[in-house]
Amino acid sequence: MQGVTTQKCERKVVEKNPLADRLASFSETVGKKAACDALETPRASFYRHLKKQVKSDEEILIQRVPPLTLSEVEKDKVFEILHCERFQDQTPHEIYATLLDEGQCYCSIRTMYRLLAAAHGTTRERCKQITRRNHAKLELLAEQPNQV
Repeated sequence: MQGVTTQKCERKVVEKNPLADRLASFSETVGKKAACDALETPRASFYRHLKKQVKSDEEILIQRVPPLTLSEVEKDKVFEILHCERFQDQTPHEIYATLLDEGQCYCSIRTMYRLLAAAHGTTRERCKQITRRNHAKLELLAEQPNQV
């Protein structure tokens, strides 16, 4: 396939179930339905066991990478833009709008947030906010009737 990139993923090794192994070997000779009926095992359990089985450690699961995924060079370029002095106090929404006004489009707003989250763990407000001090709440105190 042209232009398809893949990633390697590790699979979990599942504990062996002796009944399921016997069922698998028995089903090769008489068939799955007959084997499940003979051993009084639901076919769903048999198929579930087959799905979880790992044939060897060398077997890998290949996942497709979406074709529109940013390359590392493109990610670095977007990351530089997000952290340049010009945009340091702006949100990805504002940066995206400014870049669109200039005729540049590197990625979506959501992708900008994903890149920031991947680099910093979580995203937070980029512009400095005023911290308000806690004021004592006013309390109405009546010592006699009809004073409040």
